[in-house]
Amino acid sequence: MGLEYVTVKAAAGYTVYRSETSAAQSSALDFNGIYARLGLNHRVNKHLEYNLDAGRSISFGFFNGTVDMYSAVLDARWHVFEKLSLGTGFEFEHGTELTSSSETFDRFGPRLSLDRPLTAKMSGALRYQFYHRLSDVAGRDYNINLVTLNITYRL
Repeated sequence: MGLEYVTVKAAAGYTVYRSETSAAQSSALDFNGIYARLGLNHRVNKHLEYNLDAGRSISFGFFNGTVDMYSAVLDARWHVFEKLSLGTGFEFEHGTELTSSSETFDRFGPRLSLDRPLTAKMSGALRYQFYHRLSDVAGRDYNINLVTLNITYRL
């Protein structure tokens, strides 16, 4: 494994969320925390490359509240055809809603994609993702199938 075919990326920071509510409620809705992401890309040969990405993020949603999320993603890209690449992967997330419901959940599932250049500046991708979600709040478990078609144009 030559190091010229391995790329490592890292990012980190600190997030502070302060609510603008009454003083009695503000301490329950404030949150401080570190976020971080570590990624590894390895090109094994001209036919296969893979990415491993893991980290912690803290996101704020207007209707869902603040979510503390740990995630890990493993993706492989298979270049077995001249103009068509096949992507396979698996994603895992563990999250905790920090505001209203204090829900803790796990979400995970496989994904599959086909990517192809269409012109010198345009490419297309067809992607499928399955998620299974488990929650500690009754009635919040689900399965979901996502299919997306992306057309990208580079300027």
